[in-house]
Amino acid sequence: MNWHIGTAGWSYKDWEGSIYPKSKKAGSDYLEYYAQLFSVVEVNATYYSYLNPDYALSWVKKTADNQEFVFTIKLHQDFTHKRHYSSQNVKSVRSLFDNLSGEGKLGGVLIQFPYSFVKNHDNARYVNDLDALFNEYRLFYEFRHKSWFCELPLLLTSGRQINVCSIDQPVIGEALPFNVQTVIRDGYVRLHGRNKPAWEESIKKFSQNLQMKDPNARYHYYYSPSEMQEIRLKIEKKAENATGDVFVIFNNHPFGYAPANALELKILLESLKPEIPMHIALNFPRLAGLIK
Repeated sequence: MNWHIGTAGWSYKDWEGSIYPKSKKAGSDYLEYYAQLFSVVEVNATYYSYLNPDYALSWVKKTADNQEFVFTIKLHQDFTHKRHYSSQNVKSVRSLFDNLSGEGKLGGVLIQFPYSFVKNHDNARYVNDLDALFNEYRLFYEFRHKSWFCELPLLLTSGRQINVCSIDQPVIGEALPFNVQTVIRDGYVRLHGRNKPAWEESIKKFSQNLQMKDPNARYHYYYSPSEMQEIRLKIEKKAENATGDVFVIFNNHPFGYAPANALELKILLESLKPEIPMHIALNFPRLAGLIK
């Protein structure tokens, strides 16, 4: 079993100085430096836009020094939230997937459904159809409504077992709680933070069709040492018999919290302690304390 620990995205201006050295040019050198710290990054820009597939080739070049580095790609919202897409849309996302896959750098495809996507006959059939459309890739499904939770592997009508993403976020309404599913082969865990007041405010604003002053506010969260131990224990227990890859992605990105927590989990999980750059240790003293 291989651990791949990283973050959702890498191009954040507010990581400059705390995570990225101030000498790095905004955006251009971030990924190259990021790949010195982690072995995976989740690409979220693909959820909002159909990117030119040549971007994938440039990412591969920038991370070439880390042979273990892979990308997980978030499927466009047309497939998950709007559920209306064209053959051209399919061709576009496949081109980007294939450019990464051809280089051995596609870790998997994340298919994130909204909270409103409850488990019923029509939605289960939609999942089956989407799986058939992309089943040549390694797929991970993120469901946010608790109706999808099951201790047993989730099977499609075809009999194919799918990889269900485990998520940690504030439990509001019928949201899925943080129950790490037993990993038989490959696993995926996404950690969004536990800033419940900001999540509740975000939901309130969304329901009233109002803009948040800070749309990233709900991700303002730095997991505490006790929470990190809880996360480590849950993931280790459920993944102890995994035979493939286990991806753990932190999405609490403001102020560099996501990479700081990701590095902390690497320290807690791995027998070989990661090398923490001095400027990161100074900004996040907890990390320095763990590796002494």
